[in-house]
Amino acid sequence: MTDLRLWEPDNELLTEWYHKDNILVKDIGRGDKCYIFFASNDIYYPNTVEMFTDRIVNKDRFEWANMSASREIMADAGRFIFVRDLYKQWYITGVNNKTDTHDKLIDRLRDLSDGFRMITVGSSAGGYMAALAGALLNAEACFDFSGQIVLDSVRTDFCRRMRGCRPEELKYYDLKSVIPGSTCLFYYFYPEYNERDKAIYASIAEYENVYGFGFNQKNHAATMMAGNMRFIVPRDRKYMLKLYKRYKDRVINNILFFFRTAPVYMWIPIGFREAGMFVKRRLGKED
Repeated sequence: MTDLRLWEPDNELLTEWYHKDNILVKDIGRGDKCYIFFASNDIYYPNTVEMFTDRIVNKDRFEWANMSASREIMADAGRFIFVRDLYKQWYITGVNNKTDTHDKLIDRLRDLSDGFRMITVGSSAGGYMAALAGALLNAEACFDFSGQIVLDSVRTDFCRRMRGCRPEELKYYDLKSVIPGSTCLFYYFYPEYNERDKAIYASIAEYENVYGFGFNQKNHAATMMAGNMRFIVPRDRKYMLKLYKRYKDRVINNILFFFRTAPVYMWIPIGFREAGMFVKRRLGKED
C-alpha cells in the first residue's frame, strides 16, 4: 500500500480532486426539506493511494448515500446536498480550490438550500461541520453523531501550511461561540463509555438548544444501529423532544432503542442486516 502523503503540499492526486466540486446536489422534489450530509474523515481510510483511488476516483463516494435513499428520508425531501472534505481536516480548507474556507462553504450551502427547511447531518469531523453549518445557517435541526466541538485534533503542521496559523487561531476553532446563539436545534448522539465523546457533549449540554443522547457504546461515534438512523433523522421537533425527555440522564441501550423507534415490519430485515455486519466486524478483528 502506498502512503497518500496527505499532509504534504505537492500532492498531484489530491490537488487534482481538490479542483473538482466535491459537493453533490440531488433534487428529490417530494417536500420542503433540504438535507445536508457531511462526510467524516472515514470518507476513505486508510490514507493510501489505493484506498483514495478506490473510494474517490473510482466510486466517487459521498457518505450517507445509503441512508438518504430510505423512504423515511425521501418522504419529505426536496433536495439532498452531499459534502466531502478530501483533506480530512474538519473542512478548514473548504471542499475545493474555490470554496476553500469554512465561510465560503457556508455561503455556498446557503445559496444551494435557499427556500428549503434545512437539516444538517454528520458524524465525527462531519458532525463538526454539520454543527457549524447548522448554527450559522440557523437550520431547523442538526443531527450530530459525536462531532468535535473544538478543533484540537487538527494537525498543527497542516494548519500552518494551509492557513498560516495554529489551529487555535482558526475562526471556528471552538463552536461554543456559535451554537448557543443559533435557532438551530442540536441533537447530539454519543457513546456513553467513550470519555472523549462524553466530555464533548458535557461541554455543550447546558445550552438550551442542545439535546443529548448517550448510548451504551464505547467506540468513537458509535451510538444507535446504523439502520436505525433513517427513523430518527427525519423526525420533527415534537417527536425529538419527547424522545429526549424519555432518555434524559439515562444510558440508552441501542437494541431497545431500535425496537422503540423503528416500525415493527422493519425489525427482522434490519435486525438480520445488523447481525451480519456485527459478525463481519468480529471476523475482521480476528483476522
